[in-house]
Amino acid sequence: MRFLTLNRAFKEIKSMRIPFKGVKKLDIPVENQEKYLSVASENYDNLDTIILKAIDREPFDETNSVLLSNYRDNLQGIVEKFIKKYDTKISIVLEKGKENLLAKVDKIDVKSISYKDSFLRDEALAFKLGIKEKFKVVELYDFVEEFSDSLEDENLKLLSIGGNHIKNPGVYLVPKGAAVKDILNTLGEDINSIEKVVVNGSLGGKALGSLEERVVKGIKSLTINKEVVYEESPCISCGRCSYICPVKLLPMKLESFVINDDSTGFKEYNGDLCTKCGLCSYICPSRRHIAHRIATGQRK
Repeated sequence: MRFLTLNRAFKEIKSMRIPFKGVKKLDIPVENQEKYLSVASENYDNLDTIILKAIDREPFDETNSVLLSNYRDNLQGIVEKFIKKYDTKISIVLEKGKENLLAKVDKIDVKSISYKDSFLRDEALAFKLGIKEKFKVVELYDFVEEFSDSLEDENLKLLSIGGNHIKNPGVYLVPKGAAVKDILNTLGEDINSIEKVVVNGSLGGKALGSLEERVVKGIKSLTINKEVVYEESPCISCGRCSYICPVKLLPMKLESFVINDDSTGFKEYNGDLCTKCGLCSYICPSRRHIAHRIATGQRK
């Protein structure tokens, strides 16, 4: 068993960020790419404020940071285009200490929070920021993908690729609709040795079913890790999962309700409020798959 304090857990997660060395473009042919370019628009009508979360929470993911540092001018244009269409205020939330990244972007209210607070539910985040009117919380990456005609080419998208089993981690411009196996082959990776690929982060993401799957809207990172199977131990009631939970739930209770097929208890203990951040599983000394089981309970 390993025992992490709250601060140690967050420090450990942040230490796994990719050393940023610039954006590299991957030249990968994609057949019938047009079918991967059309995206369904989010609903932004009747809102007073859009809160853009620009904090990279997941290990091995630097896409939001790259947007802020490399595409500031593009972001200015996207914001002006959005405001003209929807007449809505925009607040962008950065990690404390990075406020200067957007000092020169007009029409954006820049706010900052701690890394820990980036895991808050949308309602709690808005409350912390003092936003009381109608709002919608959107990740910066998703917002840019929705409203940008192009960063460098309308057929490309930013993708963070990292993990403990990859030779060339970094942030890349890849063709929309490219197969994961083609991306990894282009990077010179031995796809036959890859045991596990997780989409959108090892904390709250999901395992890729096949390397044939395509990189489409909503996919911002790939984490390639060597498969490590930990044997679960019984819960020791240490309380770490409830202490780290940004929603102040009792994950160990919710896990127990799912195991015992107790949907009533799951609802009474607000299991549907779980944000699937994955912190409970990360900090658990018994290596229990708490987050996965809670997600299963939400689907029932």
